[in-house]
Amino acid sequence: MATYRKQHYLPAVYLQNFASDQGKPSRRSRIWRFNGLKQTHVSVESQCFENYGYSRSNPSGAESVFHGMEGMYGDCMKKIRAGLTGTKREYFGLILMMFDLHLRNAAYKNLTGLEGIEAYRIRLGCFKREILLEDRKEEPSD
Repeated sequence: MATYRKQHYLPAVYLQNFASDQGKPSRRSRIWRFNGLKQTHVSVESQCFENYGYSRSNPSGAESVFHGMEGMYGDCMKKIRAGLTGTKREYFGLILMMFDLHLRNAAYKNLTGLEGIEAYRIRLGCFKREILLEDRKEEPSD
C-alpha cells in the first residue's frame, strides 16, 4: 500500500501537462525548472510537494480528499488532448480545479495548529460559503 509521503500542493496530474515530451505525459515525465539562475530537467513527481504536507497521521485519507478532483481533471485533459469536446460539467470541473489549486497553494501559512489538510478544509469551506454562496454573515473561524 502506498504511504503517500510526498503530498503535492500542485498535483502531478496538472504538472505533467507541461512535460517536454507531450506524447503521453505522466508523473515520470520531465519538465523544465528554472530557479532564477539555471534551468534543469526534472521529473514531474519530484516537484511541488512537501513530505506529509497535508497529513502525517492519515496520509492516505488526505490523498483521498484530492483524488476525485484530480481524476476528473486528468480524464478531462485526456479528452481534450484527443480532440474531443467536453461536457459543460467537465468544463465547470476544470474551473473548480483552478480554484482548488489556489486553495492548496503552499503560500498559505497554516496557522490552525492542526495538520495541513484541516487548514485546506477551512479554506475550502470559506470559498464555498463566501464566494460561491455569497454568505458573509459570520467571520471565518481559525
